[in-house]
Amino acid sequence: MFKFYVFKNDYHDDPDAVDPDNRLRLNYGSSVKFYKQYFFESLREFGEVIIVDESTPTDQLIEWLKQPDAIVAHAHYAGEWEALLGKIQFRLIHLALGDPFLPEVYALKVLPSAQVELVSTEFIRRTVQAAFKGDFPRTSVFPPRVDTSFFVPPTPDQKAAAREKYSIGPEQVHVIYVGRLVVNKGICQLIRLLDLWPIPNLTLTVAGNFDQEDRLQFSVATHKTFPDYFRQEILREKERPWLRFQPSMKQEELREFFWSADLYTYPSISPDENFGIASWEAAACGLPVVVTNFGGLHDLAEGMPWQGVGTYPTLQGARFSLRTFHACLQRAIQGYRTYPAEAIRHFVRQTVSPDIARSNLAATLDYLRQTAPEPIIPTETAQTVMRQKLAQTIDRRAYRLFAWGRTKDTPPDPGMSVYGDVWNKPNWPLIYGLYSEASRPPKVNVQTIWRGFFRVAPWPAEQALVEFGFPGPRLKRYPDQAWATLMTCASDVGGNDYIFQPKSSQQIRLVQKLANYGYLVPD
Repeated sequence: MFKFYVFKNDYHDDPDAVDPDNRLRLNYGSSVKFYKQYFFESLREFGEVIIVDESTPTDQLIEWLKQPDAIVAHAHYAGEWEALLGKIQFRLIHLALGDPFLPEVYALKVLPSAQVELVSTEFIRRTVQAAFKGDFPRTSVFPPRVDTSFFVPPTPDQKAAAREKYSIGPEQVHVIYVGRLVVNKGICQLIRLLDLWPIPNLTLTVAGNFDQEDRLQFSVATHKTFPDYFRQEILREKERPWLRFQPSMKQEELREFFWSADLYTYPSISPDENFGIASWEAAACGLPVVVTNFGGLHDLAEGMPWQGVGTYPTLQGARFSLRTFHACLQRAIQGYRTYPAEAIRHFVRQTVSPDIARSNLAATLDYLRQTAPEPIIPTETAQTVMRQKLAQTIDRRAYRLFAWGRTKDTPPDPGMSVYGDVWNKPNWPLIYGLYSEASRPPKVNVQTIWRGFFRVAPWPAEQALVEFGFPGPRLKRYPDQAWATLMTCASDVGGNDYIFQPKSSQQIRLVQKLANYGYLVPD
C-alpha cells in the first residue's frame, strides 16, 4: 500500500467544507473538476491519501518522503510544492491536465527519474516524448472517466421524446455544441461559417454558459467582456432562425440533449485543450462528432470516418480553415446515418476504458516504488533545455517567425496584437505547432484565397485592415504603396465580408504576414 501526500489546496478549495463521505469538493471548470476527482479517487485504490499544508514541518515531510512507498501526488500546477524543491528529493505523480502544452513549466518541478506525468491521451504522450525525449519526465496515459454506463445511445422512443422536447422536427438536422462559451473554443467561428455557407434544414443549439473568469493568453483584456462582444459582433441583430441557446445542464439533462441531436461539434483551439470530456460523452451516446484535431481532441477526431479538422499555429493562437470545417460538417451530415452508433460507442469504450486508466496507474506506481529520486535540475538549466528542444523540434523557419518581434533589436509590429500588447508566452505558438496538424502557417501563393478567421474589413481613412475579433479590434496599418497593393487583391463578397486573392509577389508577401499573424485563414 502506498502513502500519497497531497497538498490541501490541491485536494479541495474549501478547507472548511463538510465532507462526510470523504468525497472531493473542487471548484474548477466541470471537466477539470471531474478529472481531478477521478485521479484522487483512483489513488485511494492503491493506498492512503494524506493531506499536508504549509504548517506541516519540513523535517517531518523529509522523513515521510524518504520511504519507498511515499509518493507526492498533485494535479496540474501546485505551487505549494515549489518551496520544497531543492530541500527534498521525492517521488512524484502528476496529473498534467494542460501542462504539457507549455513544457517549460516543468522547469519548476523536474525530477527526471522518479517523476511520472499522467496525460489524457496517447497522442499527447507520443508528442511530448518525441519532442523532448529524455528531457521530459516519464509519461503514462490516464484517460478521464467517461461514464459509458450512463451516456448510452437512446432507444427510438427516447430519441423521439428528446427531439420533441427540444422542438426538433423530423426533417431537421440537429447539430449541437456543449461547453463553456469561451472565445478560443471556436464558437464564434462555428456561427460565422454557418452564416457564410448555410446548410439546409440545419438547427444549431449551443449549450453552455459564458465563462467570464477565463484568462486570455494573448492579451491583457479579461474574458468578462466576451458576452458583450458576442452579442454585438456575432449576434448584432442578425436573424438566425437556425440558432438556439441553452444554459449549461446537469448530467440527466445533458444525456437527453445528446439524444435529441444528430451531430456534435466542437471546434476548439484552446491553448490547453486537454481532453474535451463533453465531446467524448456525446460520442459515448453514439453521436457522431466533428472536432478539431488539436491536442486532447486528436484521438477522438481520428476515430471518426471524416477525421478531424486540422489546425496550425500563428502568432495569435491556433487557426483552421473555416471552409474546411464547413466541408467536414457537410460530410458528417451526409454520412452520420450510415455510421452506426454502436461503432462510435465501441471506439469510446476502447479508448477511455477504466481498465486502461487503472492498469497504467498501477504500472506507474510500481515504477515509482522501484525508482530512487535524483537531484533536482536547476530551474534555469531546465528552462534552457526545454526551449532548445522546442526550437529543434519545430521547423526552423517557423521558429524564426515566432521569435520575430521578441528580439531586442526588432520591436514587435503594432498590428500583431490588440493595442500593441504582446503575447505573454513567446513559446505558445511553438506549442501549438507541436499539437497541430501543421507546425507553421500555410504558405500563401497565387492559387490560394484567404478570409478572416474573425470578420475583417478595410478602413480606408486609416489605411488599415481591421479584425473584429475578441478582445479587439486589431488594426494593421499600411503605408501608401503597401495599402494600394493589398487592396487590389481584396474583394467584398457581400455581408460585409472580404476575401484576399494575391497574384503578385508583393501581394503574396502582405497576405502571408496577415496569415502569420492569424488575421487570415485559407478559404
